[in-house]
Amino acid sequence: MNLSIQLPNTGTFSKAMLTQDFLEKLQSIPGIPQKFIESVKDPSAVMMPVKHLTDYYQDLIGFLERMVADQDDAFKAQFVARRDAFLQKHIDEKTKKSVAELQRNFINYAKMQYTPAEESRVPALTKESMGEFLQEHAIVLIDFWAQWCQPCRLMKATMNKIMDESKGSMGVATVNVEKEEALMQQYQIKSLPTLIFFVREEEKVRKVGVQSIEDIRKVFEELKKQIAN
Repeated sequence: MNLSIQLPNTGTFSKAMLTQDFLEKLQSIPGIPQKFIESVKDPSAVMMPVKHLTDYYQDLIGFLERMVADQDDAFKAQFVARRDAFLQKHIDEKTKKSVAELQRNFINYAKMQYTPAEESRVPALTKESMGEFLQEHAIVLIDFWAQWCQPCRLMKATMNKIMDESKGSMGVATVNVEKEEALMQQYQIKSLPTLIFFVREEEKVRKVGVQSIEDIRKVFEELKKQIAN
C-alpha cells in the first residue's frame, strides 16, 4: 500500500517552531546571548522530537498495514483512503502540540540559564503554620519547591504576581521541602516545583512543573466558580 501522508522532518518542524512571536520572546529574555538564539534556529535542534514523532507514526502505520494485509484489494483501497485522511489530521495536530511544547521548553530553559531569579515575597509555611493558613482562606495555592531546583526559580516571579493580583481572595504560600520534609511526605511531593490548590482545606488541583501565570489564573477562576455554586 502506498503512503500518501507527509511525516514531519527537521526542516518543516524547525520552520514551524521559529515563529516571530517565539523569537521575540527569546530575544526579550534579559542577558540571553545571540549564540543561543542562533543555536535554536539550527534544524538539528529539533532532531530528537522529530525522530520520536516519525518513529511513532512509522510503527503505527506498519501495525495498521499488517492488520489488513490479508484483505482483498477493494478493502485495502478503502482502508488506505481512510487511513491517510485520519493520520494526516492526527499528525498535523500532534506536530503543532509538539512545536508549542518545544517552544515553551526553549523559553523556560533560557530563562533558567540567563535570568536572575526574583526574590520571593510569598510567605513560607512550616508544618506548624500549614493548618492555620489553610483555614484562613477558602482557596489556597501552595508552591512546593527547593533551593537546588532550577525550574523552581521561574515560579518565584509568578507566585509574587499571583499573590499581588489575588489581593487576599486566595491564600498564596510556599513550602521549602528541604526544610519541611514532613510536609513533603504528607502531600507526597515527587517532583518540583509542585503547585497544589486547596479549597476549604481539601486538595482540589495539583500541577507539576513550571506553570504559566495564565494557567494559574484559569484554575483560580474555575475554583471560584465552584465555591459560588
